[in-house]
Amino acid sequence: MDRVSRGVVVLAVVVGLAAVAPTAGIVVDAGDEGPESVAGTTPETQGDGDASVSPAGRESSTVDERAPVRPRSTTNRTPHRLGVGPGPVRSGFATPGPDLGASLSVDHGEFGGAYILYLARERLEAAETDAERRDVIRELIERTRGRVEALRDREETAIRAYHNGSIDRQELLRRLARVDAEAGALRESVADLRESYPSVILPFESRLLNLIRGLQSMEGPIRDRIGQSVQGQATTGRIHVEASGEGLVLELIDGELYVREAIRMDHYAPDEPPSDIYSGIFERLNELYPQIPAESATTRIDSVGSRLFEITKSHSMGGLTLYLDRTTGEVYRETQRLRLDRIPTTKATSATGDELLLAVNRTPDGNPYRISVVDVATGDPVDATVSVDGREVGRTGVDGVLWTLGPRGAFNVSAATERERINVTVSD
Repeated sequence: MDRVSRGVVVLAVVVGLAAVAPTAGIVVDAGDEGPESVAGTTPETQGDGDASVSPAGRESSTVDERAPVRPRSTTNRTPHRLGVGPGPVRSGFATPGPDLGASLSVDHGEFGGAYILYLARERLEAAETDAERRDVIRELIERTRGRVEALRDREETAIRAYHNGSIDRQELLRRLARVDAEAGALRESVADLRESYPSVILPFESRLLNLIRGLQSMEGPIRDRIGQSVQGQATTGRIHVEASGEGLVLELIDGELYVREAIRMDHYAPDEPPSDIYSGIFERLNELYPQIPAESATTRIDSVGSRLFEITKSHSMGGLTLYLDRTTGEVYRETQRLRLDRIPTTKATSATGDELLLAVNRTPDGNPYRISVVDVATGDPVDATVSVDGREVGRTGVDGVLWTLGPRGAFNVSAATERERINVTVSD
């Protein structure tokens, strides 16, 4: 079921659930003195300088100024990645899961987008002339533009609130998931109307396409997965969150892919007159991503109104989608999907025990990390339980390899079998 279909039926479901189900709250296992667990997302605190649990069991937050922003890669084999920007960075991990409160929030976002479609359809069906139908479309465009700006403001407010400590990671992810859900439902609604009324839509085609692309820019694969997870429709691994006062990065290992979303709010200049940089767009892309030839046939460039370029690129390691501000010439938003088996690694940090050899390879930009465990005597892969800063993150499996995310700064990795545990410290 798509977002619009879910939105149409969600209101009755929301009312029913709200009447019979408890709201999400702080869930702590009996006798557990460790970090608190919030229904829907679990904060991880060790080694990441973000959240700690006070004696009263409440989360206290600090801004991590110890570790600098990771520099861009200098290798010619890895695409550059958009960073969070200068200044102090707040960071940490969260693992989304079923959460009634967050699920209702996501549903509400989908319902809002679907309701616009419902109203527009009702008015279009009631209209008696093409002129009246065009008036409906004009009003829809203006109303949707207003919603786009409101969503952008809510997103930026949430990021800055997380960075300054006003909200925690759990609330940040909930808000981002709701923005994603509403943007997706609005996009699907506009696209549905565009297909259903082609003759009426024709004079407004370019404006509707700009709306669709603008809404799509506020969606992301990690945000969408968060929404699915809190609704119980999917499972999600650990998400690494980094935020500055002007930017946000989300990272996730998804099967055989490393997925990364980034936004730099200071790279977007909506109040400045746009410049015409289209003639030099390929040169600019080569400057920003020298590892990916911009002139390749797999590069697609579309305009998003007069403000942004939407650029999609497929390459040997995966895919890249970015939104380039036409005034600043800088990347405003970026999503990367990289195949783990094609990400280059650097020299390993390793430790040898009586039976095990543990090796941790970082990649040129830090995350993700490749962890391998082999038998010292035979070199055969070993299935071991891996922990990062004391928190279990997975197993190496039959091939002896686990890809995972690491926190900012130095951290400890351990691998354990029934017969031995071995540790190594990894630093930037």
